[in-house]
Amino acid sequence: MGKKKKRIKELEQELAKTPFQPRGYSSGKNDGGSSVSDVLKSQSGPSMYGDAYNYKGINSCGPSMNGNTGLERIPEIDSGKLDVNLKSIFLLSKYVIPIMIKGGGGSIINTGSGWGIRGGPKAVAYCAAKGGVVNMTRAMAIDHGMHGIRVNCICPGDVDTPLLRGESKELGIDEETFMKEAAERPLNRVGSPQDIANAVLFLASDLSTWVTGTSIIVDGGGLA
Repeated sequence: MGKKKKRIKELEQELAKTPFQPRGYSSGKNDGGSSVSDVLKSQSGPSMYGDAYNYKGINSCGPSMNGNTGLERIPEIDSGKLDVNLKSIFLLSKYVIPIMIKGGGGSIINTGSGWGIRGGPKAVAYCAAKGGVVNMTRAMAIDHGMHGIRVNCICPGDVDTPLLRGESKELGIDEETFMKEAAERPLNRVGSPQDIANAVLFLASDLSTWVTGTSIIVDGGGLA
């Protein structure tokens, strides 16, 4: 057995001794084999330890960004956006980084947003949370480079998903009109999930072994 496989086996045995068990994994449609859990509960972090061995670390959490989300709504709704978009990444990283250190390092990819780079209307909490993700990425990269852990961030623009199309209903805008306006950027289209996956693949691969602490904007030139 190679050294790497032996170490993975040792870590698996170590995790088996913890009082936490995997929970909340989805058996439904879930492209990419990702796991589903309550990312706001501290106890959920250890239950997702196994992903640290089988996959690169990808912190991707978040509700939609639009709606009446100004300062007046923060006490009721937008504290949830802060928690889901920012606190969740902190908690997941808190539990996975020690395991990655024991495993010799790896790559963490946080999911930010174009609105984490530039503000947007009626989205104070969302912009604050995603801006926090961008700067948290930098701080984590500084702290854990010595451990062989690279930490980067993907900042997507509008991507053609049910979540994006659902925003048209939230805003009371015809879906066709909404999607047409979303495509108004230099490359004249909204993104696809594959566009984002390609950027994630780059950061997770050996093609980016000297890339850390950075945010890659994948938005068809929307912020250009």
